[in-house]
Amino acid sequence: MVLMLCSAYSNLAFAANEVAGELKISKEMIEPLRSVAEILGVIKKEYVDPVDDSKLLDACFEETKPTYGFSLATTETPSRQSGDLRAFGRELKSKSSAWALKAQNAGLDASGYEAFAGQCIERVMSSLDSESSYFGEEEYHDLSTNANSWSTANIGVELKLADKGAQIVSVEDDAPADQGGIIAEDVITHIDRAPIAGRPLKTITKLLRGMVDSKVTITFTRANEPAPVDITLVRKVVIPTVKTKLIERSYGYIRIPSLGTQTSSLLANGIIDLYAKNNSLKGVILDLRGNPGGLLNAAVGVSAAFLPKDVLVAYTQGQSEHSNVKLITNPKDFEHFQDKTANLIIKLPASIKTLPLVVLVDHQTAAGAEMIAGALQDHLRAIVMGAPTYGSASIKTIRPLGRGTTGIGLTTSRWFTPNGRSVNKTGITPDILVIAESGKKIDRTSPNDLAFMRSLELLKNEHQQ
Repeated sequence: MVLMLCSAYSNLAFAANEVAGELKISKEMIEPLRSVAEILGVIKKEYVDPVDDSKLLDACFEETKPTYGFSLATTETPSRQSGDLRAFGRELKSKSSAWALKAQNAGLDASGYEAFAGQCIERVMSSLDSESSYFGEEEYHDLSTNANSWSTANIGVELKLADKGAQIVSVEDDAPADQGGIIAEDVITHIDRAPIAGRPLKTITKLLRGMVDSKVTITFTRANEPAPVDITLVRKVVIPTVKTKLIERSYGYIRIPSLGTQTSSLLANGIIDLYAKNNSLKGVILDLRGNPGGLLNAAVGVSAAFLPKDVLVAYTQGQSEHSNVKLITNPKDFEHFQDKTANLIIKLPASIKTLPLVVLVDHQTAAGAEMIAGALQDHLRAIVMGAPTYGSASIKTIRPLGRGTTGIGLTTSRWFTPNGRSVNKTGITPDILVIAESGKKIDRTSPNDLAFMRSLELLKNEHQQ
């Protein structure tokens, strides 16, 4: 399958070579067009839904006039969702040739071609969905070396774009943002006094990162608060971890803030620690509130801790054949190459599969965390309590490009719960609805944590029956 895909993409890159030969364009100028051809080929073959040819080509070529003084008509490309890359290659060659001829007549140099390719790729990716994105050399290096926002100094938040800046999706416990009083749904409008509205999410995230112990000033707004707030935070290395504790000497509490490479083994060790403190647990509370998701295999690993072996956690569907898979509670689906101790999950005490279980969720519970809640709910393994979840069921695949120094993150499939439910844009509906008061910081497991108190009460009643 990999060889077939590479061959198809080469055909599109060959179209760019033909343009270079016909117009006698230098290698430096044609290389950006080859990059564009490669990315369009990946999208045509692997994006979760078939994409209309004209949508891709128009997004690439139609917006060039403000920058270059010329553009192409958008009506020349027939509307077609065919997977025929040869036909698409012919259309791409026609568009590229027409654009390159105009660029040549306008005296555009190699840097102009490079700028065009970058803008084309950005427009194409943004035309697909909010999850798909292009990674330049620095960003792709960060991804490939795992130098993401959690492993460098930052303030400990997950973000999404908002009209006036970036909205807080979740705040890591005890991180600088948490200590500064920032909560989910706050909206950051300025970073170091500079407005961030309209800036890409990856740029905003980068601005929040920096040297350990360096300072960053953010301005944020909060619902029902009359004025923006300025706060200066000290960046720290924030690494989310699984937290467990024993409640009233009989009930286990497990907090999973995100899903990373070590989550499965951290969870297993946390459960082992709970049993060491009391090997006759009466119930468990699994807190997924504020969990934005993360790695797919980590979601399967967490589910496997509480479900029997080899049962379905979720299945995925996409346009390409290799995007359609079933994810089951088996080490092959949850062990990560950076977490070889994940198989501790299958050695946990047998009673963890049957103990009364309550899963806490809220509107910031998203993606892989929703997958866990959905699987446990469908298998009638747990009571899900809290607020309806975020509703993100897309799976993004990172694909290297060209010489492997750049890449794209492309939505290649969507997942469904074991019973076939789609949570995309709808979320998981809790079995018991508990809505926290908006705009107030909640101290987890304290008396003002209404959902926690309700879940503990539920477990006690379950034990008494």
